[in-house]
Amino acid sequence: MKLSILFLLLVSSAYSQTCEKLLEIAQTDVLYIGELNEIEGILVDEDVKAPLFSSSLMADDEVAAYIGEFDAKDCEEALSQVDVLVNDSILEFVYTSEDSCDGGNSYGYIKEGNVAVGVITDSEIYCL
Repeated sequence: MKLSILFLLLVSSAYSQTCEKLLEIAQTDVLYIGELNEIEGILVDEDVKAPLFSSSLMADDEVAAYIGEFDAKDCEEALSQVDVLVNDSILEFVYTSEDSCDGGNSYGYIKEGNVAVGVITDSEIYCL
């Protein structure tokens, strides 16, 4: 799983000024998913009704490439979504959040609109 995520980091052409702005506001090159609430200047909404994962979305090749392979049924209750408002744009963070599913590290993607613009690997946030 880690190799496929690293490969995507190297070859992806997706770019998000909003994702880069988040790192700039946080004043760091590496941000951990658990640190989002500590950043001043952004709005974090953890009360999202349900993660964006659905049967059709999980079957999407792009999403599967970012997340890697895991049993969706085992991880159904272990997925979290956090929406982050940076300036006037919303970044949607969708990631694993239970040790039984991810072995203690969160994995996922960051979406802006309909485009994945970042990944979460070993709980670290990286913009593409």
